[in-house]
Amino acid sequence: MNSIVPVSASAQRANRRRTRRRITMGAFSVLENAVMIAVALLILFPILWMIFTAFKNPRYVYSYTIWFPPTLVNFTEIFNARWLIGEKIINSTIIAVSTVCMAIPIAVSAPNDALLEKLKSNLQEVR
Repeated sequence: MNSIVPVSASAQRANRRRTRRRITMGAFSVLENAVMIAVALLILFPILWMIFTAFKNPRYVYSYTIWFPPTLVNFTEIFNARWLIGEKIINSTIIAVSTVCMAIPIAVSAPNDALLEKLKSNLQEVR
């Protein structure tokens, strides 16, 4: 006995709505991914440009060529005595480490003070 159950009109409409929604959500997902990729490229482009420029010979820095002979001359130049980059790195490290050492105890104790006050108020309500 093979009997086909007829599908009601409301079920057909619901199926069409589900199909339309799936198509719409798929198109939205593709658009969302395309926008996210475009934003990521906009963010990464200047960073990659700086990295590539760091390896360019000074005469190629202002040219818009992607293909260039890479060199490490810029890195040896920056550690030259006239730039004092070593001192600047040490100063930045000292400032960063001291800032973190001051911020961690403050950040750790802040929620505990609020929690302690809440516990005190709860204890007073119980008494």
